[in-house]
Amino acid sequence: MREGNHLLIVDDSVPGAFFRVPIPQPLSPHLPLNGPNVELVSWPEGKLAIDLEGMDRLADGRLALLSERLHALVERVG
Repeated sequence: MREGNHLLIVDDSVPGAFFRVPIPQPLSPHLPLNGPNVELVSWPEGKLAIDLEGMDRLADGRLALLSERLHALVERVG
């Protein structure tokens, strides 16, 4: 999902977190998830959604993760 000049990316290998990756300039089809500017964002509620498929912003602005295994959206509590 694009957020300004960054991409927010989920990865099944990191439960409870997602990556915030700067969009490379010039554009490239490859995005390293271990680069110096990559941020790992902790999402405690996401730990129950261990098979993350994607993420998006809801109409009210909240960020939600999609769990393939749970067949459900997971959002932050509070």
